[in-house]
Amino acid sequence: MRKILFYCCVIAGIFSLTALVAAEDDFVVRNGITNSFILFEQKEYQQVAFFGNETLKGKRPYCNAVVEYFRKHFEGANIGLKPFPDQGGSWYGAFRVARAEPVFGATVHNACIEFIDFAPDDFGKNEQEIIDAWEGIVRGLLSFRRTMDIVFVYTLSPEMLPVFNTGQTPHVIRWAEKVAEHYGLPSVNLAKVAAEKINAGEISRSDFFAAGAQPSPKGEEIYAVTMQKFIDACLTFRQAEQNKTSKIIAQTVPAPISATNLEHAQVISYDWTYYPKNWIAGKQSPIPYFRHILIAESLDGADPLGSTLTMKFTGSGIGLLDLADNTAAVYEYSIDNSDWKILNAQPFNIDESVVRVTKIVDGLEVTKEHVLKLRFAEQQPAGQRTLRIGAFLVDGSVKDPYAGLSPLERADAVYAAMNPIQYDPPKDRWKHIPKTMEKLRNGETLKIVMLGDSIMGDTGSSFYDKILERQYPNCKIERIMSLRGSTGCWWYKDENRIENYVLKHNPDLLMIGGISQRGDIDSIRSVIHQVRSKQSPEIMLLTPVFGAESDPHLKNWTFEINAEKYSYRAELKKLAEDENCEFVDLTGITWKYMMDSGKCYGWFKRDYVHANQRGFQVIGRHLVRYLTSDEPK
Repeated sequence: MRKILFYCCVIAGIFSLTALVAAEDDFVVRNGITNSFILFEQKEYQQVAFFGNETLKGKRPYCNAVVEYFRKHFEGANIGLKPFPDQGGSWYGAFRVARAEPVFGATVHNACIEFIDFAPDDFGKNEQEIIDAWEGIVRGLLSFRRTMDIVFVYTLSPEMLPVFNTGQTPHVIRWAEKVAEHYGLPSVNLAKVAAEKINAGEISRSDFFAAGAQPSPKGEEIYAVTMQKFIDACLTFRQAEQNKTSKIIAQTVPAPISATNLEHAQVISYDWTYYPKNWIAGKQSPIPYFRHILIAESLDGADPLGSTLTMKFTGSGIGLLDLADNTAAVYEYSIDNSDWKILNAQPFNIDESVVRVTKIVDGLEVTKEHVLKLRFAEQQPAGQRTLRIGAFLVDGSVKDPYAGLSPLERADAVYAAMNPIQYDPPKDRWKHIPKTMEKLRNGETLKIVMLGDSIMGDTGSSFYDKILERQYPNCKIERIMSLRGSTGCWWYKDENRIENYVLKHNPDLLMIGGISQRGDIDSIRSVIHQVRSKQSPEIMLLTPVFGAESDPHLKNWTFEINAEKYSYRAELKKLAEDENCEFVDLTGITWKYMMDSGKCYGWFKRDYVHANQRGFQVIGRHLVRYLTSDEPK
């Protein structure tokens, strides 16, 4: 059983069609969730996200019932369920909503509607903490997607029952409601509904809870029924509003309630720190939470000091996101060259890794640049002690280490921290691109059109063209990205799309590639023929790079082309031979480089599919090497 304290929640609020309903009622509609309904009606894929606590970890959590109910009302809608249970309450939630692909591998909250529930984890916190965090979550989400519907949901924890027993509403709910009312967000008080049923004897406390705040199947059903009532009320509200507008409305973001809210909270990769050379970056995370982690080890306190990580940031606070088990090291830290202090991080006496969220310090001067130093504490428990860092939590900003650099300077700086490319390209290459090579050597203008998907976009983002211009200093390369996400020649070949995507640019060299060709060799052939019927560019066919590890070109990878393992590479090569196109097998050489690098695949990726800055260089430097006689400068 994985011990990743990882939570998620859901719920919506809506009841009165004309006036806001008091917080003691089951739910409040406020501005409703009409944007999501409109998007569901369009039947394109939409994500419904739930973000909160362990309530989402049951056998059949109510988030499942919510999405099923949406699908029932919007027949044919393509609705995806994305639960994100996490630890750390709303404080960490405010950081987690940030765009943090380098750390987690995905934009977590790219949803049309998000249900937020951290009430059980936040019970006992003070009013300022609650408002700062819940408001930070709202403002963070709306900065990402202004049309997102946001619903506050309050589920029950055992600690709340004594408060409900006195006829009161727990402070955490009342304070969160201040934020919901300020932003016009629906809210659902599932905690009240459940507490009333327990107090009325309809269900016992032991029958309602499975463990902690996690409800039993009976408790989940109580939540689900209330959520269905909430959705019905939202649908009624939408029908009443339909005469006014059926357009998606962007949320107007009012002035904040609190000047210290966590609007600027963000998750920052350890890549943006300065860490000792004997610490090992790019290692595989033992649990699928981080794309990669930073590891340092000490045996019985041997040489733990002097190995110090440093991070500069501007803002009011900073925290640590790491993995811990029974070998976890004890850290100590210093802020702005203050005395060293032991980091109060929760210890775990278990064999399996657990995600650990630790607030290091807050309340710092907001506009000042601060310096965090982190190292092994001098006193460690016996045995091997390990530090496994995934990221830092910064309430403020961190300067991009590549800020101010030109694209080529950035590419060079990223590549300088990587193992150099060791690729010996085929001696008989360039057979089908003589004009391209002539333009490179003779210093003419070379116009390259890149046709494909977002992976071809990543190829262009390597700035291989700028690196080539340095290798061929008299040549000017015009690179044109002619792309459409998740699209291959099966789409480009129809409806005369080649005119707009290729022919209007009149390329000297047409590159066709990506991971979205669906193995459709005939469609690629059709595009080649359509282009050549009107123009005469040289054509280069590229095999797939990057993608999910389950994709056939990686799952069945071999360095040499093996038609039995993965037929598309062999078929593309045969097509290149038949059609006199240049063929570059990027699949074989790029994956081999990454496997030989000593780094995990995630170190080269920004999400589950796409390359990051390092991955760009893996692609681009191999392509440059293919197009040069000597090692590229």
